[in-house]
Amino acid sequence: MRPAAAAITAFLSRRSSSLSSSSLVRVSKLTPTAASNSRRMTVYSFSHRDSLARALSVNAGGSGRNENYTGFSGEKHDGARNRKHPSRRQPKRAFSSSSTTLAAAAASSSDRTCSTRGTRAVELLPVYLTDARAVEQYCPDTCPDGALQLSVAENQMLEDLLVPAVRGFASPSSAANNEEETFFNDMIYYQPTPGRPALRKAMADYLRRILDLPGELDAEGMVVGAGCNAVLENLCICLANPGEGVLIPTPYYAAFEFDLVARAGLDIIPVPTLGHHPEVTIENDAAVPPEAYYPNRSSLDAAVAAARESGTEPKILLLSHPNNPLGVCYPPSVIKECIDWGRENEIHVVSDEIYAGSVYRESATSTEDPTFESALSIASRDTSGEGLGIGPYVHFVYALSKDFCL
Repeated sequence: MRPAAAAITAFLSRRSSSLSSSSLVRVSKLTPTAASNSRRMTVYSFSHRDSLARALSVNAGGSGRNENYTGFSGEKHDGARNRKHPSRRQPKRAFSSSSTTLAAAAASSSDRTCSTRGTRAVELLPVYLTDARAVEQYCPDTCPDGALQLSVAENQMLEDLLVPAVRGFASPSSAANNEEETFFNDMIYYQPTPGRPALRKAMADYLRRILDLPGELDAEGMVVGAGCNAVLENLCICLANPGEGVLIPTPYYAAFEFDLVARAGLDIIPVPTLGHHPEVTIENDAAVPPEAYYPNRSSLDAAVAAARESGTEPKILLLSHPNNPLGVCYPPSVIKECIDWGRENEIHVVSDEIYAGSVYRESATSTEDPTFESALSIASRDTSGEGLGIGPYVHFVYALSKDFCL
């Protein structure tokens, strides 16, 4: 008999008399097996810790939704953990944050730095993982009176089979010990929503190198997602409410109109720049010089005034830097002007730098200035203290798809 089936059988034989069907959320019938003496086995799945505690008369422990959990992010990985008793209680995970604490922090911020739905989002975070893990889990040797937790889709009872199998093709063939492994036991369980700490730290180091940042990039302020469009959409949802506007200098990447409108419900506000550069002369039938496409205070103020006249309040300025489709990099002076303007007007500046690693290292017209300088570097020039200190109105988006042809 497999360990999972044996554990379920032993658990039910000990606890079936004390279970109350009124406390159960879902009951499923499993096909009888020879090992269960042809009896129909009933497995109980609970959706809340309190009902589980009442049914099994166990001490749920903790403080429910307001409990902070720590664990894997600071622990040394042990390849032998829970091999003998894979069903024993798992260490508490670091990614279960207190939704009440987060909501209070968000609510205390200015209504200009976070959207209403962004503030409410932390109140909607699922707490079933923390609730489920607050219960002592059943183990025939160490915790015979514990609960057999089936309300969370994690393969705790198959860890001894899954981890070696996945590790066989996820780790280098030369790996001789756990220090060289690339797949650890906790990776088969739910992961932190913003990304594993090691991944965020690696991305922070990588970005600091390719962007040539003047200071450390705080990995705690970084969120790793599945694609630049999803990250950009989620970011803008947190910064602006439905019906509010996103300023984008023209011409712009056409898919922005889908990424920011379809679900985020934002309004695109084009920012025409031609005619806002008196120092630039455009002759008939001549190519338009790149400088004519640079956003400046004049073009931004005009776009904001037009948007407000039509009933739309701008909350975000989205820059594509390096620019798509123009293929130009905005000079540092242009980026700084946009950042200063955004801070003064309490409008978020989002710099989409997905092409940051695909630029020439030296300018074709100047040997002194670099071809490209990240908005993160420029935004940090007027600040002091630890890290970059870019403040609440400057945001950065990047993806591997362009630089690595993914």
